[in-house]
Amino acid sequence: MTRAGLAAARSSTAQLAEIVPQVDDGRWELPSACAGRRVIGVPAHLAALATEAVDPPPPANPGATTAASPATRPTPPRSSTASTSSDPGGRAGR
Repeated sequence: MTRAGLAAARSSTAQLAEIVPQVDDGRWELPSACAGRRVIGVPAHLAALATEAVDPPPPANPGATTAASPATRPTPPRSSTASTSSDPGGRAGR
């Protein structure tokens, strides 16, 4: 982590240390300003991000590259309603 990143993490931690004690018990389960998250989920999410910044998890696929070559790009799924010679009405996938 860079010095700037560490300073930002310390600042965020200090801000959370001021805000979290101000939230009363009845508000933790309410929806937050972050879509799909409750108030209790926001500091939990921030803590998880901080943990990953300090101790990142290993790559999901160590052999993968960042740019997919034509050989490694996933093939799009075939439509189940497409007609084939053995299924002229396209009803096999229904």
